[in-house]
Amino acid sequence: MFGFFASLLLSMSILLLVTQAFWSLADAKHTGVFPWKDWLINFYDSFQLVLPFVTILSALFVFSEMGRFRQILVLEATGISELHIFRTFIFFGFCCSIIAFIAGCFPPYPGVHRGGGKNIYPLIFVTNQTFFWAEKFNDVDSIENVIFKIKQYDHFLTIHSKRAQLFEEGIIFYNASVFKDNTPRKNFNHFILNTEFNPEIIVKYVHSALERESFFRLRSILKETSLLGVKSGFDWIVLYSKLSYSLLNLFIVMLLIPFFFEGRNFSKVKIFIIAFILTLGSYSLYSAGISLGKAEIIPWQISPWLSHLIILIYFLVYLSSSKKNV
Repeated sequence: MFGFFASLLLSMSILLLVTQAFWSLADAKHTGVFPWKDWLINFYDSFQLVLPFVTILSALFVFSEMGRFRQILVLEATGISELHIFRTFIFFGFCCSIIAFIAGCFPPYPGVHRGGGKNIYPLIFVTNQTFFWAEKFNDVDSIENVIFKIKQYDHFLTIHSKRAQLFEEGIIFYNASVFKDNTPRKNFNHFILNTEFNPEIIVKYVHSALERESFFRLRSILKETSLLGVKSGFDWIVLYSKLSYSLLNLFIVMLLIPFFFEGRNFSKVKIFIIAFILTLGSYSLYSAGISLGKAEIIPWQISPWLSHLIILIYFLVYLSSSKKNV
């Protein structure tokens, strides 16, 4: 199965690479610049998209070949049940899920700016505990005309400054005015505010396209912003979809169980048709779950896993009804 998986994945990757290169050349002809960033991002997205299809196609090819050469009958004659044989396919799907997850941990251009721009005018971050506004932002060392408000115990500390620098454990404000609630305003040439969170996370959260971050980096960003009172189910759906989409390689193999038990030898045309239909159905269920979660129709905790739950229920019901022995 891994031989089929590697050869199919390589073939489709080359096809996607060539296709994307030609599309990029068409863009380069009009702009005069080859869009390397878009080229890599689009190829990476397409590569991620075809992984479940390659997984199920590989499994179908293998057990079709096993049926053609009567290998399953030989294994059954030695006392190995069909379900035990199918466990090998489940393990293969699990390994493909690991491969997909590892590939997802290295997105091209992580932290790419939202909307493709280099600057944000203005930068705004608002929660019940924190308010951060900057008229102009270029980098963590160049934030101009800043208003920062944070809750400290029972009071709000408000800072106005011409410029600010963000560090992992604090912020330096230059030409700053500082006051608490209605207390008199105090002016400072520079004012250092130590924080219990990483202020750079504010910029990363607001400025970066979160879907372009790796699972672990995005998890770190969301955990740190949760300390500031950010509670967005939408963001957590983006995080867990990175894990759930990888695991779709495992669950999509479970859909093959009736074909494995009831029909073992298919032509190559049928194999492609079955793989395409099952992949399309899985994508549809997965996309529906993500969309329903982002629309807050179903809980965000269930949203990335809706397709997995449906496939698992189908798998268990089939096993129960077929009464296959281990």
